Amino acid sequence: MKNKIEITAVEKNMVRELYNKLFGNGNKVTAAELNPKDVVTLGGIDWTVFKKDEQGNAYITTNESICDMSFGSNNDYRESKVQKYLDDCDLRRDIINEVGTDAFVRETIDLWALDGHRCYGTIGNQLLALLPFDLYRENMLNIPKTPWWWLSTPDSTPSGTGASCVRHVGSSGFVGYGHYGNEGGVRPFCILKSDILVSLGEADSQ
Repeated sequence: MKNKIEITAVEKNMVRELYNKLFGNGNKVTAAELNPKDVVTLGGIDWTVFKKDEQGNAYITTNESICDMSFGSNNDYRESKVQKYLDDCDLRRDIINEVGTDAFVRETIDLWALDGHRCYGTIGNQLLALLPFDLYRENMLNIPKTPWWWLSTPDSTPSGTGASCVRHVGSSGFVGYGHYGNEGGVRPFCILKSDILVSLGEADSQ
C-alpha cells in the first residue's frame, strides 16, 4: 500500500518561491508595474486591477462573484453576513498563503448611506471587503460586468428611511438597490502593496 503524501498550501508556496528564485519569475510582475484593467491571478482565480494609487498599490477585484448569499439581517455592513464571510473564507486563506498577510493594505470602508446618513460610521482593518458605492462609481469603467452583486453601501439607515436596502450593481453596470434578505453576488476587492509579485492573467475582452 502506497503512502499518500499531502502538501500544504504553505509548502506549495515555498516551492513556488524557490522555483522563482532559481529560474526567474516567469509572468510575475510587481503590483507597481500593473495598470488599470490588467488581470492578475491570485488564490487560484482572476482579478482585475481597477485603480492605482500614488504609492503604486493596486486595487483589485475578482472578475466574478465568488458566491451568492443574502447580505445579512439588516443593511449595516459591519453586522452583515457577507462581511463575516469575507473575514473567514477560503479565498482569504488562499491569497494569504500565496503572497503573505503583509502583502495587503488594510482598508477602512466608509459606510456613508446613499441618502447622506452617516450613523453606521466606518469599518476598519479590512483585507477583503465589498466595494463601497463611491469607489465603484469612480472606477466603474475599469471593472468587468457580471450578474448583480452587492456593494457595502446602505441605501439609508434607521435615522433616515430605514435599514432594509443595500446598493448593488446590476449586470449592465448600473447601480440599484436590493433588500438585505435577497441573494446577491459577493465580489470582494483588496489592495496589493506595490512591491508584491503577482502572476499576470489573461485580459478580459470587455
